[in-house]
Amino acid sequence: RGCRVLGHAGAGLSFSKDAGGIVVACDVSRCACGIWLDSGSDPLIWKNTISGHRGAGIVVRADGLGRSMWNAVLRNGAGGILVESSRRATTVIAQNRVWANMGCDLRQSPAGAGRTASEVGTLVCSNAIGQQEDVAGGVSPGSELKATWPKQNVRTAQELAAAVRCARSDRYSLIEIQASVQLHESLVLDRPVVLTGRSGRRAELQGAPGAAAAIVIAPGGEGASLWCVTVRLQAHGQVCAGASCVEVTAGRPSFIDCDFDASWCGNDTTGRGLNGPMADVMVTHAVRATGVGVAPLLA
Repeated sequence: RGCRVLGHAGAGLSFSKDAGGIVVACDVSRCACGIWLDSGSDPLIWKNTISGHRGAGIVVRADGLGRSMWNAVLRNGAGGILVESSRRATTVIAQNRVWANMGCDLRQSPAGAGRTASEVGTLVCSNAIGQQEDVAGGVSPGSELKATWPKQNVRTAQELAAAVRCARSDRYSLIEIQASVQLHESLVLDRPVVLTGRSGRRAELQGAPGAAAAIVIAPGGEGASLWCVTVRLQAHGQVCAGASCVEVTAGRPSFIDCDFDASWCGNDTTGRGLNGPMADVMVTHAVRATGVGVAPLLA
């Protein structure tokens, strides 16, 4: 935290061989490239300034993971953030300011149709981008990294569940929720879907009465994401002790700019609520994560 890294002939920071860690509030500048991720590495890169490199500010190889958020990636010589296509791992690039870099601010390496980083293995959202066209003509067409996910619009719980079932298992799908939706059962996300609202608006999901969780992240949905979504348990009515807005049982899902309302007040007949003067308050959870290697991101 708060380190200065500058003037190196190679990468300022390099992560490989399943390395993790946190890079926060650092100044990484004037190296060959800023931060290099490969070989299963999975650091959190958060609120750094990454600028003035001869190459790209952040490079994510095909087998690199990592979550890059709230960084300022500025004035680099070969793009701001470069993600290798034909991906074998999922990386998250969200809420960064990527500006004034040579070529494309967000770049991907060339790949065949259906194999680009824009389609597979990259969750990219809510970034402030400057130049996405190479005015000098040095970057080939299709090098811009941008979400090109198939999209469905839903209005009801039935449509939402059907959209998840129909989503592809090998790439992200975007599901836009057009209205407040009352769920009739737990919504199981077992596909790499991104749930969000319509045209920048917040989506709202109300948990099913008596369900242990409004949303369950299950195997297959390890890379699922909620983006600008409000999830509520039932404010009154049937709620089981230990219920959660979201239960995460697999993977590294991302919850970006979300609200979780697990408040509930009523008569606890299970004997597992709080004792004493708050005996009528049920113990509930906003997000509950269980299992080895489960690592949700809340940002």
